[in-house]
Order: sequence, then C-alpha cells, then structure tokens
Amino acid sequence: MNSNSQLTGGPNLTILKWLTFLMFMMFAMTTDAVGVIIPEVMKQFQVGMTAAGLMHYTPMIAIALAGVLLGFLADKLGRKVTIILGLAMFAVNSYLYIVANTFGMILCLMAIGGLSIGVFKTGALALIGDISKSMREHTSTMNTVEGFFAVGAIIGPFIVTYFLTRGTAWQWLYVVAGTLCVILVSMALLVDYPKTIRTTERGILIKSGFMVGLGETTQQIYATMRDLKAAYVDFLTIGQYLQPTRSHVEVKKYYTPGEFGALKNVALRVGFTHVESGPLVRSSYHAQDAFR
Repeated sequence: MNSNSQLTGGPNLTILKWLTFLMFMMFAMTTDAVGVIIPEVMKQFQVGMTAAGLMHYTPMIAIALAGVLLGFLADKLGRKVTIILGLAMFAVNSYLYIVANTFGMILCLMAIGGLSIGVFKTGALALIGDISKSMREHTSTMNTVEGFFAVGAIIGPFIVTYFLTRGTAWQWLYVVAGTLCVILVSMALLVDYPKTIRTTERGILIKSGFMVGLGETTQQIYATMRDLKAAYVDFLTIGQYLQPTRSHVEVKKYYTPGEFGALKNVALRVGFTHVESGPLVRSSYHAQDAFR
C-alpha cells in the first residue's frame, strides 16, 4: 500500500460518497424519531417523562463517548473495517428491539446503538477526508452529508407515525434501519477504499514542508496542509520564499511573524505532531526539537 491516500477506481468515489450520505441519514432516522417514540414507551412500560427522557440522553452520551474514546479506530483498523464494524453492530442491535420487553432493555439498546453510531461515524468522517481532493470538495461533501442528515430527521418520525396509525409497533422503525444497515454493510464490503498506511506502522516519521509568498491563497495553504496530513506527514515546516536571483519568481508577499504563528496554529489543529513556521524556517530548521 502507498503512504498517500488514493482511490483505486473512479466509480468508487461516487459509491463511497453515497455510502456516507446514507449512513448519516440512517443515523438521523433513529435518533430524531425518539421524540415520537417516547410517548409510546411511557404508555407501554408505565414510566414517567423524566425516565423516558433518558432515551434522548443515552444514545447521545454513547455517541460522544465513542467519538472521544474510540476515534483512533479509523486509523488503527482502517476506514473500511471501522465502518463495517459500526454498521454491523448497529444492525444487530436494531433487530433486537423487536424482542425488547423491558424499559431497561430499551435503554441498553439505545446505548449500544449510540456506541455503534459513534464507531461508524468516526470511520465515515475520516473517509470523507480521504476522498476529498480539496477544501472546497470537503466542504461540499459535508454540506451534502448535513442535507441527508436532515432528510433522515424527517423520515424517521414520519415512519414511526405511519406505523402507529396502522397499528404497527414503533420498534419496526429499527427493523427498517437494521435492514438499511445490512445493505450499507454489503456496499462497504464490495467497494474499494483509498489505500492508506500509518507511518508509525513502518517505524518511521515523515517530515515535509513548503514555502509561502508565491501568490498562494489561504485556502490553498490549508488544502496543502490537509493533503500532507492525509499522506501521514508528522513534522511540518513553513518558511518564507525569497527570490534567489532576478531570473527566479518574484516574491508576491512577505508574511509577518504573526501570520506564520497563525499558520502554525492551523497546522497543529490539522494534526501535525510538530510544526516550525517562520520567515527564516527551512526544511531542517530546529529539527532536533521535534524529537524532544
């Protein structure tokens, strides 16, 4: 495998995007339908509003914990395995709602469902970064994800309401979601993913750098940072371009120390382990500091 992230085939990009869109739609289908489900659970299990309100908090807490504590899975196991693991967990968990006969079991399933969402969501967000070729494409993809999330937030409550008016139990929403999960798992198994490898698995650290002052835009700088990080670069240097001779490209802009400091902060947020950013920085500037 290559250290850079790349797609093995053009058509896979579309499939991977649709896989991501549908995952977030299904996520919203179940979480946003809880408001319609709660009154039915209160009647079915004779619980009060305070207890029933746990159906809102439990999955969200589980999603948050999964994001914080299991975020490493996308890099450790890979995007594909992480997504399939989360979807498979969610599918099995969803089908179990049919046999849930106590309020405690419902809450347990809500917690496991939230954990599962957190797992495949981690893989999906990392995947979006892999398949986005620019900051603009990344923004466009995330906007579409939000759109599908909104669609799921509408569909979920509608399905529950439709089932209830037909005398069908609300639990069948989760059967629908579980079946959609099975379809998504099949998609995830068949499609090719960007081939990536962590540099730490090879026992080495990778350093790269670039010069500014050639007329680049801020968005181009940020896109370069993201591309370097996607290639698992650990150390980054950013320096000021200086015109060696009159026959070379002229300097378009001299960056201030404050602007270099701002670029360093952005680079650290992107995820680089060590960043040197300043007017006099060159490729091996203070290289020893990166290992302290």
